[in-house]
Amino acid sequence: MKALYGEALERRVIKEQCKKGKRIGEVILGEEWLIHRYFFQTSYIAYSDIRRAYMRVAGGEFGEFPVDEYSLVLEDLDGNEHELHLDRPEYGKKCLEWLEKVQSSIKIGKMKQ
Repeated sequence: MKALYGEALERRVIKEQCKKGKRIGEVILGEEWLIHRYFFQTSYIAYSDIRRAYMRVAGGEFGEFPVDEYSLVLEDLDGNEHELHLDRPEYGKKCLEWLEKVQSSIKIGKMKQ
C-alpha cells in the first residue's frame, strides 16, 4: 500500500475504508480517503489532501490498433499530479461527479493555462 500524499496509514484502516466505501471500477471512494486498486497495487490519498481532480485521455497503439488509455488525475496540495489508471471512461466521469457532489472543496477540471 502506498500513500500518494502524507503519512502512511495502517493497512487495517484502508481495508475498513474499502469495505465501507463506494466502488467505481478501480477506485474506492471511502469516508476519508480515495483508494485506487490496480492489480496488486493499492494507493490512497485523503480528500483533504486533494486540490484538483480531472480525467486524462491518452491515445496509444497496441500493434496496429489505436487504443485510448484513461486516468483519473489528482493534484495534491504540493501541486504534484497522480495518475490513477481506469479501464473505462465512465468510471472517471462517475468519480468526478461524486467528488463534485460530496467533496466540494476539490476543484474539478484541469486548470486553464
